[in-house]
Amino acid sequence: MLLLAQASLWHWKQRADCKPLNLSIGYWQVSRVYALAGEHEMARLFGNRCLKVGQDNKLPSFYLGYAYEALARAELLHKNKDGATDLLAKAREELERVTDKEERQLLEADLDSLEKSVPNKAIDSDKK
Repeated sequence: MLLLAQASLWHWKQRADCKPLNLSIGYWQVSRVYALAGEHEMARLFGNRCLKVGQDNKLPSFYLGYAYEALARAELLHKNKDGATDLLAKAREELERVTDKEERQLLEADLDSLEKSVPNKAIDSDKK
C-alpha cells in the first residue's frame, strides 16, 4: 500500500498538468498510509507537506481540513494528545467553511472517527 501511494505521488509530480490540488491529495494519501503503518514521523512529514501546499496555494477548506486531519492522526500515533486535539480543532474550523454537502459529510465523518481515538482529557486530569 505504501509503495502504491508513493508511486501515485511520484507519477503526479512527473506530469506537466500536476496542480497543487493533486499534490495535496497525494501528500495526504502518503501520510495516511504511513499512519496506518504506525510510522508517525513520516505521517507527520507528509501531513506537513499537505498542509503547506494547501496553505501556500489557498486550496479549499475541504483539503486544508484533511491536511489537519492527517497531522492530528500523526500526533495521536506519537501519543501527543494535546497536539492532536489542537489539530482536530483546526480541522473542525476548516470543516465549518466547507459548503459542498458531500465533502462536508466525508470530512466530518473522518474527524468524528478520529476524535473517538483521542484519550479522554477528563480521565487524564483525574489521574494527576
